[in-house]
Amino acid sequence: MKEKGTLLVVGSLLALSLATVTTARAAGYTEFHR
Repeated sequence: MKEKGTLLVVGSLLALSLATVTTARAAGYTEFHR
């Protein structure tokens, strides 16, 4: 069960970082084309 919890945490961190990168790219793209 401990491995499952660790996997869940890692997955959450990956999803969070991916969302951050996507948001940053979208913001940068908007700024670049303004």
